Amino acid sequence: MAQASPIDPQADPLINTLPPEILSKIFLPLRQIRRYQRIIPFQVSLTHVCRHWRQVAISTPQLWSSITLFSSKSFPCVSEWLTRSGSVPLDVRLDLFAADFRGEVTVPWLEDNLARIVSNIYRFRHLFLFTHKELNAYHILQLFQLAEAPLLERLRIHIGRHVHQRNLVPFVVDGTHFTLPTTLNGGLPRLTFLEIQPLRCIPPLTSVTTLHLSPVGSQAFLPFHRLAEILQMPRNLVTLSLRGNIAEDGWPVQRDKSHITLPELRNLELVSHGASGILFILFFGVPKLESLRWHVSSDNYNQLLESPQFPAGRGKFPNLKYLTLVAQPLATYHLSKLVAIFPTPTHILCTHALASRRTFQHLEPLLESPRLEVLALHRIFDRQNQTFAQDLRSAVSRNSNIKKVLADADFIAYVDSFDPGLRDEVELAEVNTHTFPDYWWISRSLDTPDSL
Repeated sequence: MAQASPIDPQADPLINTLPPEILSKIFLPLRQIRRYQRIIPFQVSLTHVCRHWRQVAISTPQLWSSITLFSSKSFPCVSEWLTRSGSVPLDVRLDLFAADFRGEVTVPWLEDNLARIVSNIYRFRHLFLFTHKELNAYHILQLFQLAEAPLLERLRIHIGRHVHQRNLVPFVVDGTHFTLPTTLNGGLPRLTFLEIQPLRCIPPLTSVTTLHLSPVGSQAFLPFHRLAEILQMPRNLVTLSLRGNIAEDGWPVQRDKSHITLPELRNLELVSHGASGILFILFFGVPKLESLRWHVSSDNYNQLLESPQFPAGRGKFPNLKYLTLVAQPLATYHLSKLVAIFPTPTHILCTHALASRRTFQHLEPLLESPRLEVLALHRIFDRQNQTFAQDLRSAVSRNSNIKKVLADADFIAYVDSFDPGLRDEVELAEVNTHTFPDYWWISRSLDTPDSL
């Protein structure tokens, strides 16, 4: 039997016999999107393996296209990565929260440290900005005021503290002199996704299809006419998340019809602890709405029921299929009203209950929803709740329309052990993106710290 030839310990590893372009393609899928401040980036580790790997890594510009700035200490690294990335599109994270919290971020600091980054805005594909103070997010966006970003597709701006700063100009709720847009005025022809908390600087929104607005802190009094102006800027707005409160004065007086129509909107999230969510539903028309994530105070539901826009049995949104109820009190009184307001969904998800130890009886009004086929339950009861399991069987036997019940995996396992015959009555499955393919449920599973 022939023996294998001994391996020469001095010979190059077999992987180094691959052509550089093949080795480069092996490296690229391992590229880190998000850098961690105290961990050596994977790209840098590659350059420390051997001379051949270093040459291949440095000559692969896409490997260095994810730029993260934490503080002044990280700027030499940022400068080197900008050089190594050549002319390829960039994914940029300005993660300045910690430095801003320590008081390091000032206007002169921003002007000195961001000058080279700002000069590369024409290469940005994704931009994520995270500061502690709203004021500094405003100043950073002002650096881009006249810039053009022809490749920018996604822009996310988060702030950690909502300070009431009325002395800033331009201010979105000041008088009639305010005009949109106020930053990146050079143009954003490819921008499709915008998530923004401080509304002092609104970029051009013409091409935006997904818009997340959080009028918080000093913007908590965004008036109706400004909100309407912002929402009418996109040509084809498909997804809208509105989190926070809008000024309750200044809305139209007449409530028997919609005053603004968003003709292409299909996915809507409303988060409000005042009347903003109710007022939005009253005054904005969304004829193609398919998915609604509802986290709205229940004190004003009668305003909707009393409006002729919500005829019994049809509601205002005939195409609404998915309804997610977030942190609802689950009182039968409130849920009965929601079923009357939104009678068309075939898929309803209840998630994150405000009160623990609820039983299935509290959800009985949802079972009366005329088109309900799939009921999903997520984090709203104890994992081993015998009473809930018993009520579930009783409810299923009385409601022949329900085809599927979805819940957390541990509760499904408990139901199987407690009442294995229930699967003969209804399909049971874990609630996940495959069993409940709603836009909001899927998008949250994709929204991770590594997302840009």
